[in-house]
Amino acid sequence: MARPSGFKTVDLNPFFNLDAIAPKGEAAYSRIDGLFALPAEELPRTGETSIDGVPFLFPDKGCMVPEGQVIEPPRDAYQVVHVLGNGVFGSAECELTFEFEGGEKVTEILKLTDGSHLAQFGEHEAFKLGYRYGDAGPVEWPLYIWKQVILLPSDRPLKAIAFGRSNNMRIFSLTLGRERPDLPSDFLLCYLLDRIEGAAEFKRLYHILAGLGEDLTGIRDQVLDTVRVDERAGHDFSRWVAELKARLKSIPAKERETPLDITLVGHSHIDAVWLWPWNVTVEKVHRTFSRNVDRLKAYPDVTFVQSQPQFYEWMERHYPELFEEVKSLVEQGRWEIVGGMWSFNFGTGLKEELKDRFDVQPTEVGELKWIINSNFIFKPLYGKFALTNDKLFTGEMFFVAGYALGGFTAAFPSGFDVGLALRMYLGRYFSIRLDVREYFFLPGFSSIDDQLFVSLGLALTFGFGEQGEEED
Repeated sequence: MARPSGFKTVDLNPFFNLDAIAPKGEAAYSRIDGLFALPAEELPRTGETSIDGVPFLFPDKGCMVPEGQVIEPPRDAYQVVHVLGNGVFGSAECELTFEFEGGEKVTEILKLTDGSHLAQFGEHEAFKLGYRYGDAGPVEWPLYIWKQVILLPSDRPLKAIAFGRSNNMRIFSLTLGRERPDLPSDFLLCYLLDRIEGAAEFKRLYHILAGLGEDLTGIRDQVLDTVRVDERAGHDFSRWVAELKARLKSIPAKERETPLDITLVGHSHIDAVWLWPWNVTVEKVHRTFSRNVDRLKAYPDVTFVQSQPQFYEWMERHYPELFEEVKSLVEQGRWEIVGGMWSFNFGTGLKEELKDRFDVQPTEVGELKWIINSNFIFKPLYGKFALTNDKLFTGEMFFVAGYALGGFTAAFPSGFDVGLALRMYLGRYFSIRLDVREYFFLPGFSSIDDQLFVSLGLALTFGFGEQGEEED
């Protein structure tokens, strides 16, 4: 099949730094995200393939994670860049700097939606995979590889493409086009509004009216006819903003208002070291915190909430400057700390999974199961106490100290305990007792040195010896 004219495929093999694709039975050697491999049988064969009339060189098993690579394509005047890729652990953004002859440099942002989500940035579906490979075999979990475009703003020959860094972006193929393709008007408008200065208010009103079902074809076409899609300088949107405001005002209030008060608060749920390595989690938290700090700076009315104190400890240790920015936002009441759990991941079954799948037994950590102790008791306070001068209660306070033996999952260390107890008698045989004790176990027998023990219960007292009878 003849290659379509006007395109230049770029060989990315020298820049691939991650194996992501694998045939059945070899998934253990490839991971697109540290967890799963893409099934080779669901993707095109290695070599040239065509998607929507655009030729691409599809890889054997690798992909490129942007880490500052610089690509020098055959020099020519290109109008568009076609990219096959996706994001992992969330949608991904990466700066691409295009250098043209004459020294001109232009920076564009490549945006790719997470492969597990629906397209957010106007991409087209290149491939939809019904499953992926994990350690135990195929996992039914759909994944997309997207086709995205970047429009180049210069007619000069292109010298180089410099990628920024984006550790959650995966790029499989890249093709340069000499002619600008016919793109949907809605895509072109969004592309323009994301890049041009002075369009924020127009973009806000446009999306509000579009959400209300208004036909905005006319004003969309006016903008596209007037403003170049590759324009970077500020543009006067005031007349279109005035028109959109008038359109919004003309809509009856009952159609654009709601009796509900809706509060939107940003939040990020992150599973700590769930199915990925610790360092991936730390970077994911760093990226999440950093991006939301930037958003709060850009939008003064936005509030963000984040749970899990473990994440804050990581940021304080590894990214202290970012941690200080978060502290400042907390003090301003714009970043709320919620939840009391140190980490969400309790009861993951990791120990059993390591044993079943890898025959690995983790180092046993002592877990206290039972305590036996024998104590000396010192009672400095015993007597009867009046309640509102109406009723008498008999009670006592005493100190305890003595020998203790702990039953841990991995050992039976000896030690001692000290504490304080209060008892209030309800009659001859029953009493309420509160104990607070600290158990200290000798080091070397267990990874746990001490245990705080607090108990509140109903005690049964057995009397031995002769009891005198009360006389009237």
